[in-house]
Amino acid sequence: MQSSEITEELEMQSKFQGGENSPMHNKQNAASNNQFTFEDMRLKIGDQLQIKLFPQTMGIRHSANSEYYMANLIGYYQDRSILVSIPHTTHIAECAMLENDKLAIYFFSGRTLFKFISYIDKIISLPYRYMHLSFPSQISGQTIRKSRRIDVCIEATANNSDTPIIITDISTAGAKIETSSDIGQPGDLIDLSFTINLYEKETRLQVKAIIRSFNITHTNEQPLCFGVEFTELQQEQIQMLRDLVYQQIIDGFN
Repeated sequence: MQSSEITEELEMQSKFQGGENSPMHNKQNAASNNQFTFEDMRLKIGDQLQIKLFPQTMGIRHSANSEYYMANLIGYYQDRSILVSIPHTTHIAECAMLENDKLAIYFFSGRTLFKFISYIDKIISLPYRYMHLSFPSQISGQTIRKSRRIDVCIEATANNSDTPIIITDISTAGAKIETSSDIGQPGDLIDLSFTINLYEKETRLQVKAIIRSFNITHTNEQPLCFGVEFTELQQEQIQMLRDLVYQQIIDGFN
């Protein structure tokens, strides 16, 4: 990761139906949602989709803590139907969904987060269980730079110290941490340990980071602020951080 990536921000491009589609126009309308075609998503067999039931369809079958589910694309019939596996979570092998349930479907292509509305047309049981979903009539999306930062409040430790540290924002490239104790100087390498809650599962991450900046604030109980850049990340750790960012973007993309 390059340190310059730490400062990259969310880029949203505007492309309304009937509107201007030039790159310059898209950048100038960075606060607007895109409209895309199904082909723009470039879905492939096996791609993972995130599914959220609309509140009015949840009833007593689903708890508020289990509203996001994962499913895999099996195939599609253009303009007619999308075939997906039965949605599941880390803890639930199959989620209880019924025909005609209304769903919000999310897919992250690696650069663009897509969203569309669909309904369960048919649940197939034999020879294996899968679902037919209605084909989307509209697809919206946001184009996201790879080092998008999100606001968090994650407790952490540095260099195995018991001194509490709070991560206040994070990306795949680095983080901002606040503490009441000095943990080093710009250029120092530190060991950072923290737990993230991803897909209803807590995962402990232990990463190395280089202190890139330091300042003092008098607005809270943790007056020392450090900007750090992650280094030597394993591919699995990068993916977890991407998923953490992705999940928060989904929560705000409604």
